[in-house]
Amino acid sequence: MPLSHDTAIALGVERDGVNFRHCHSRSLMLDRLANPALDKDDRRDFFLNAFKKPPVRDRLAAWQSFLSSAAGLSAEAILFAQLQSRLMVNMAGGVMENAGLCLDRFGVPYIPGSAVKGCARRMAIQNLLEAREAKELADELGRLLADIALVFGWGEQDWKLRGDLKPRRSETDEQFQKRWEQERSDFAYACAGALWPQIREGVRTRLCAELQCKEFPASFAGSVSFLPAYPHELPANDLELDVLTCHHGEYYSLNPAYDTAPDTEEPVPVIFPAVSPGKGTEQDRSVFAFSVLPLRGERDSVSQPGTKLHGLARGWLSKSLTTFGIGAKAAAGYGWFVADDVLQRTVRASIERCARRPDPALLAELRGWTDKQVRTAARPFMFQNAASWPKTGREAEDNYQFTLVTFILKEKAPLFLAEKNHAGSDFAKGVKRLAEKFQLKLP
Repeated sequence: MPLSHDTAIALGVERDGVNFRHCHSRSLMLDRLANPALDKDDRRDFFLNAFKKPPVRDRLAAWQSFLSSAAGLSAEAILFAQLQSRLMVNMAGGVMENAGLCLDRFGVPYIPGSAVKGCARRMAIQNLLEAREAKELADELGRLLADIALVFGWGEQDWKLRGDLKPRRSETDEQFQKRWEQERSDFAYACAGALWPQIREGVRTRLCAELQCKEFPASFAGSVSFLPAYPHELPANDLELDVLTCHHGEYYSLNPAYDTAPDTEEPVPVIFPAVSPGKGTEQDRSVFAFSVLPLRGERDSVSQPGTKLHGLARGWLSKSLTTFGIGAKAAAGYGWFVADDVLQRTVRASIERCARRPDPALLAELRGWTDKQVRTAARPFMFQNAASWPKTGREAEDNYQFTLVTFILKEKAPLFLAEKNHAGSDFAKGVKRLAEKFQLKLP
């Protein structure tokens, strides 16, 4: 629907809805104000203009605060994953509606909890399939399936047998089998063959005992909650353009004249936005925080005694992100993540540094020092290789180093600025090295 004249003036709309000079919300532009009728050049310019409107980055800190305070999650309980390729989520929303992305009202890209849950479930089903192909015992398969059902929940359709599917009139046995393979649940798919009826009954009995119910429930919501995944870190340019080119539009439109998909059609490029992985450096990368919480109390795994169900789900999610990816076009290399132990340690160390506070007693001492004493205190840290820094005494402790550099940057900034650009200043070098260690911004 075209914008009314008054609304267009208020938003500073130019060139048929390509530029919105007075609109500062990229979410509003990409959701409510998008115009699917734009040609490819105007479409590109529309997206580029939207990209110039930055997200509200305070949203990232607010979400991190929610996870630690309201959700009660420590950094060790959060799975951090770094995006390795462009990410596209919510592409089913339309070619231009929502711009093929999930952006919240602050313009921050995120991954819905439903997509996170689906990603983890895919790996869980894959593990069950691989266990069956490895000819694991039926009881072991049943225990794993019980864990999957408890984590993700189920509906009535998930437990259907082949005999529950009624043959259609004039349907051959081959057609009936093909329809069953298309309509069966992923539980039945992973336990395909004669094993499925046997495993199904054993699992349903075990689940009744786990849930302490007399009759098997037709549906269950699951014992684990998958929260939306918000960025923990975003690159400077968090969105970028991508292109999908259709070479056989008439063929896919089922035009009888093109039923052999001849190479006679003009390719039609479609431009759309995607979440950027950044440059991949620690200063410019996309790192998402994935959170998995237990519902209705913590529950132990059936297949892995001593492991909590939400911990099992977290492992499935981590492996799926790095094996299958998440979002649209994952098979073509989009939406792939790295979530190894090195990344977990790096991000958690960064969180610890950000949460660090100067020592009040040491601050009081530093405030009584002369400028000469402050310069002398920073010089031992001038070396780029931290192995050359003091190894004993309080100078070797993070608490002292952090308090010293924080004091200099906040209360002795003029002293540092006077020598900041002097190549021969050992004091300025020491302050810069300490600031790099604790990832502090220089004035």
